[in-house]
Amino acid sequence: MNPSPNKVHREELQSNNAIQSHCLKNMNFLRFNHSYVSITAKTLAILSAALLCAAASYAQSTILQKRISIQRAETTLAQALASLEAEAGCTFIYSPDLLDTDRKVSLRYQNQPLEAILADLLGDAVRQLEVTGNRITLQPSRGKGTVSGMVMTNDGQPAALVTVAIRGGRSARTDEQGRYRLENVESGDHIIVASYVGLTPVRKQVYLAPGGAAKADFVLDENAQSLQEVVVTGQKRFTSSVTKSDVPLENLPMMVQIIDQSLLEQRQITSIREAVSSVSGVTYASSFAGGYDTFTGRGFGLNIMRNGVAVTNSAGQLYGDNIEQIDVLKGPASIQYGDIAPGSVMNLVTKKPLDYNYKRFELKLGQYNLFRPTVDISGPLNDSKTVLFRLNSSLEKSESFRDEINNRSFLFAPTITWKITPKLIWNVEGVYYNDARTTDPGIISPDGTYDGLSRLRFATFLGEPANVYRNTDENLFSTLEYQLNDRWKFRNVTYYTNATREYGWMSFTLASLTESGDIDRTYSSETGQYGGRGSTVDVLGRITLGSTDHHLLVGGEYLYDDRDRSLSGWGTLDKPINLYHPVYGQSTLILDNQGTPGDPSTQRKRLGVYVQDQIALLDEKLQFLLGVRLNRVERASTWSTGVVPDQYLPDKQTIFNPRFGILVKPVPWLSAFASYTNSFEMNGQNRFTGELLDPSDAHQYEAGLKSSLLNDHLGITLAAFHIDKKNISGYVSGLTEPPTFAHTYYSPESGTASYIGANHRSKGLELDINGRILPQVYINGAFSYIDATIVADPAFPAGNQLPGSPKFIANVWAGYEFLSGSLAGLNLSTGYSFRSSNYATGYNLPTQEAPSYTTVDVSIGYRLQPFFARLNVTNLFDAKSYTYGMYGGYYPLWSRRAVLSIGIKL
Repeated sequence: MNPSPNKVHREELQSNNAIQSHCLKNMNFLRFNHSYVSITAKTLAILSAALLCAAASYAQSTILQKRISIQRAETTLAQALASLEAEAGCTFIYSPDLLDTDRKVSLRYQNQPLEAILADLLGDAVRQLEVTGNRITLQPSRGKGTVSGMVMTNDGQPAALVTVAIRGGRSARTDEQGRYRLENVESGDHIIVASYVGLTPVRKQVYLAPGGAAKADFVLDENAQSLQEVVVTGQKRFTSSVTKSDVPLENLPMMVQIIDQSLLEQRQITSIREAVSSVSGVTYASSFAGGYDTFTGRGFGLNIMRNGVAVTNSAGQLYGDNIEQIDVLKGPASIQYGDIAPGSVMNLVTKKPLDYNYKRFELKLGQYNLFRPTVDISGPLNDSKTVLFRLNSSLEKSESFRDEINNRSFLFAPTITWKITPKLIWNVEGVYYNDARTTDPGIISPDGTYDGLSRLRFATFLGEPANVYRNTDENLFSTLEYQLNDRWKFRNVTYYTNATREYGWMSFTLASLTESGDIDRTYSSETGQYGGRGSTVDVLGRITLGSTDHHLLVGGEYLYDDRDRSLSGWGTLDKPINLYHPVYGQSTLILDNQGTPGDPSTQRKRLGVYVQDQIALLDEKLQFLLGVRLNRVERASTWSTGVVPDQYLPDKQTIFNPRFGILVKPVPWLSAFASYTNSFEMNGQNRFTGELLDPSDAHQYEAGLKSSLLNDHLGITLAAFHIDKKNISGYVSGLTEPPTFAHTYYSPESGTASYIGANHRSKGLELDINGRILPQVYINGAFSYIDATIVADPAFPAGNQLPGSPKFIANVWAGYEFLSGSLAGLNLSTGYSFRSSNYATGYNLPTQEAPSYTTVDVSIGYRLQPFFARLNVTNLFDAKSYTYGMYGGYYPLWSRRAVLSIGIKL
């Protein structure tokens, strides 16, 4: 029986948030006090509480998701709601004085969720649905409007990335022009707060009329320079360029960690090898001839980018003093970057020009004759500050704790930014880097075991001092951004890269080793050139459809790169070298390579188009990420003679890569997410049979938590992941005869063989902590447990641990900064690093197991404007350990070293 139009439900109107309140009360024990003990246990407690809140939220929304089919001719709103009550088995609580119950409506819905029906039926007349059991309270709206404005610094510059929020309501962040906009805001009086992590919030009270617009502009107490020097911590950092998205990190269902400038300076980081200890799941794996390093992420290969563009890691060192921060996107990322390894993506973000005068001069001096002056200057080139520049340059000279090893490098990196209009900005950046260092073949064990390395001096060098690894890196980047309006932005990145390397590669002939320690070395000189160019176009925007917000990314990419090299051919050096008492200079080296082309040269062309949509519901409490990329990749080869082998075929692949994710945000400071993504890598052609090899593919499932605690000063993230990689192409080194397993290539000169068809798996947990637990106390912690194993492999036994993959890694950097009193400006820091045992090869021989390794670092710094000084001692207790080389041999890890930095910042 339908009620009369004037029927009033007599239940009292109330918020009925019992389930959420219960969850929040139960989470009170998570409030951190000054002891801050057992951070890991509390993070696990956060996970449990988040799951309980998510379950409660799901229980609440169950009635709203009930699907209903109903057909009613024109009737009143009151009668329509009564019909829906009967169909859904629920009761609506509302006041007819605040809801137009006499309005004529029709019901024509087929298998639709109750929530969608109510949204269509009530529109903006109801601002919120509150559910308790089967009772649904309709909270009426008195009208909505828009609040917008500008946030400026006290010197008149726009303040970007400032959070502007309505107390207890919506929030937004300012764009690069300092603008913000809050839509669908309930009418009435509101307190608007503009805040930035580490700064004092600014508040304003505004009145918003129904259907109207209000304006609220803010001026911060800080100037532009102070704002840019504030260290932003936690997961409240706005965005990361490595994601190609403008969605805040706290809302992304993926793991991203950032190594910021303050941490780079505190630890006096000068290489990627030193930097990776600040991020969980990423580790230094190996070295190639001492010229460049390789790394793993979550057990697989780490991909290195510069400003979102692929750069060649196999030519030389990549880190420079023009790096502002390092962003790491965990797991596969083919939807952003195409055919890459599934481990992780490390993006080196370079320093950009500033709109105020800035000068920083620094000199590092250290053990083993380290001499490293650096210059960083920036500022406007005209009075209107529309043309800005920045120049970073450095020179490094150093010896090593190893005999005869030294290096010299030079960096020159100018950047120009032109603000053509307030909406159109063009940035052009050049990088020139030259590096020369002693080629290092590593050392070998006299008996082939890890323990046998102790029979050699730790400083032993078995190469030739005259053999130098030379690397030159030239890059040009152009970034053009156009702000179409406050919701849409266009971005284009175009680049050119060219890298060269020249070196003499040495390997040891194990069969020639005598009891006295003499061993033969084979040698080949190589010149390699790595070129690349490409362009990406991205359109980023935000649209609102009904009750959902959509952050859209639509983009396309073109890439071309090539690799050419020439070789002198392999030969045995004139004289053997002695492991215990090496004598240098007795053999003739080919230092000027005039060898023959190392056919074939290889080229890669890649065309990719991608689209991604981040959908936010329920005031961002529930979010979905949907993305897909279409890749067209071609790998080809060319021969210097112009004659193409009969069986040659270019490798052409068309591949789709999806990404799915869901994120639940029960409270503003906590996010829980789950996601799926995949990646692929090209494998080319079987050089024996001519058969094209299918690509390797990897699939990742991930779930995790992101939290921003202590007023966004402390970020804690926890992730669990599972990566399965199949059809892997691998290699085996140190062979003295052709392999017995199926292989795609074998070189008797170098003793290496390649193969296809392996299946490797990685799963584990990662915990990252960064920020300040007190104004004076800062911490960076990175902990991981990664079980990276062989599922099936033609060359290695199933079940074995992947080489160079320790299961447990723990890194902590913490310090205390004196903010006031006679010691103001002084800071003390210490670091702890642990990596568990790992194996040199996939054979997992007990005699080749490197034991666990622990180091302790200390640092003391002092700042008295404008001067600063810092003393760092790494590996304080001089622990000894080795890592296995890419093609055999071991490389000793750095022993204790003290480095003093002095400088001035103006």
